[in-house]
Amino acid sequence: MTKRDEIKHLFTAGFNENSEWTDWYFDKVYDDDEAIIAYSSSKAVSCLMLSQYRMKLGDASVGMGYISCATTARSARGQGHMRRLINDALMESACRGDALVSLIPASRRLYLYYGRLGFVTLFYTDNLRYTSLHRFCSDSNFERCKPSYSIFSRLEALRPSTVIHSEADFSHIIEDAALDGSHVLAVADRSNPDDCAMAFVTIGDGTATVKDISASSARARENVLAEVRKVVGPRMIIIRDCPGDDTLAFTPAGMGRIASVKTLLEAIAAHDTATTQTIRVRDNIIADNNAVFIIHNGTVESVKTTMRKLTIDVSVENLAKIIFNSPRVGQIFSIPSFRPYMALMLE
Repeated sequence: MTKRDEIKHLFTAGFNENSEWTDWYFDKVYDDDEAIIAYSSSKAVSCLMLSQYRMKLGDASVGMGYISCATTARSARGQGHMRRLINDALMESACRGDALVSLIPASRRLYLYYGRLGFVTLFYTDNLRYTSLHRFCSDSNFERCKPSYSIFSRLEALRPSTVIHSEADFSHIIEDAALDGSHVLAVADRSNPDDCAMAFVTIGDGTATVKDISASSARARENVLAEVRKVVGPRMIIIRDCPGDDTLAFTPAGMGRIASVKTLLEAIAAHDTATTQTIRVRDNIIADNNAVFIIHNGTVESVKTTMRKLTIDVSVENLAKIIFNSPRVGQIFSIPSFRPYMALMLE
């Protein structure tokens, strides 16, 4: 049995996906190099996929590992196989230079499980609801256009902190939407094509969900939502939006764990060369993260001890909560912080 067959067997037993989607995923998306497997008595009993993305942090970016398809054979659960795989994935990400590892728990219970491995809830959506009677304003200057990667990447780059998708990722997103019966809608201003918007929509019996929406202006956003209304008809529309600063309205949408503190702080230093900090970090899994990190003049030095006065003394989990948060939190600690956004991942 090949590595691909082992993963597919575990995936099919662990997830309730239809055969058409499963075959598509293993034919078009799956990559042997991203698969990590745990064995027991020479039998594959647990697996996950570790993909690599980029995450934008203001003017800088970092590598991000993304864990998906994590499952364990029912007969082998409770034996620590997944914990060891997650640790292996964290070490692999750290070795290849990723600053962060992210994942989307399949249930609320799993948020607690991953929390014990140093993951914290970093990704949120701001869910907006519109009744079936709500009408969005359309503008005759805007017209429907074919969703393209050029539009998608341009809009993605406008976000202050977000996971960046490659052109291949975008192709997979479009194919996944087609298999799911979802709609991908795009609009652009006839006289200024750079003023555009895109929305990804799934339709249920009485509700339509906009899984992601991005726009270069308020006008473009309103026009693409007008197109959504045409497609979904008299249904309630729920929009999973990029979060602002109102934490009362947020819905958890994913977790993250710092894989390399130094890599992350180097991106922070590159974004704001005026940042000056002496940060001690504690990490019970990744040894290289247990150090004092000195940020000065756009550079980061890692030392075991220092006579300098510490400005921040935290666990790796709490450092993630400071950096991946509202800019107001960063102001408290005098360090740049970013509210990250992650959407359209193949969960």
